[in-house]
Amino acid sequence: MLTRCGQPGNPDLNAGAPGTAGNWKAFLDYCYNSGNKPIYVVMFSYTQGGVIAQGGTGFNDYVRQYDELVKSTIKHPAVFGYLVGNEIFDGVTQNQQFWTNFGKLIDAAQGAGLSQGQNPFLMTAINDEFTPQTSWPAIKLGEQSGKLRNLDSWCINIYRGAEFGGAGNSVFTQYLALMNSFQTPLKKPLILGEWGTPHTTRPIGVYGQSSTQPVSNLDDVPESQMGTGQPYFAAQPVATFLTGIPLRAISRPGQVRCAPAGSFSIGATSIGKATTTICKSADPPPASRVAPSQAATGTRRGLELRAQ
Repeated sequence: MLTRCGQPGNPDLNAGAPGTAGNWKAFLDYCYNSGNKPIYVVMFSYTQGGVIAQGGTGFNDYVRQYDELVKSTIKHPAVFGYLVGNEIFDGVTQNQQFWTNFGKLIDAAQGAGLSQGQNPFLMTAINDEFTPQTSWPAIKLGEQSGKLRNLDSWCINIYRGAEFGGAGNSVFTQYLALMNSFQTPLKKPLILGEWGTPHTTRPIGVYGQSSTQPVSNLDDVPESQMGTGQPYFAAQPVATFLTGIPLRAISRPGQVRCAPAGSFSIGATSIGKATTTICKSADPPPASRVAPSQAATGTRRGLELRAQ
């Protein structure tokens, strides 16, 4: 199993000395589980595309933070690799200075690993902005910049349903075609960073372009359209979905969000199945599912429920 880890707060305070894994050590040890059915982790530190493009102090901070992160954790057996940037390319793909600086950040992360006698596996994640005309602009322009020779893999955050687009719209076929389109064909592997079902209806084969009208919010799909033989064949009502699933409560402003046991996603509203599972404020979570401190106050909004 593979998961992603990002540490909030000041990355400089979490990395620790080279080889120590710093404040991540307990987490990484737990994931590795002494090699018994380990969970391999992709580490990353927060970045913004605009800051990278601008250079200067903010960019230098990113370089230092990745240097410390990689040196600290690369020898831990749970670490699969490093994600340098998650969905940071909006508004900067046409900026050559961005690609120059982003390449320097990638090179710095690789250099940090080599200094510890290891060659880190480096990747970056993009939104699925594929169109037949432009493919994925971030990948195409990034590779054409000539600055990403040390980037090992591209991650794409895919929300095309259970078959990742399926026949005629397969992300795997499209990615292979893009890799083969370069003057020197590339063999960089594709990694699915996030995946699930799109949160709105879209026409088959035109993902990322105009949507079918009227747009259907998947929270509003009637139960009559769910289940075997129905349009939303893998969906089920939230109340049914939650029955019997152990949940823990986490305080968070906003809405009640429910995720299935064993699922994994970062910042996604659609998780794993052909339905989203956002509990609307009008649907209170069962009292038995709410942490005692929350149940005692009777609060409902600001509670996030996730599977343990």
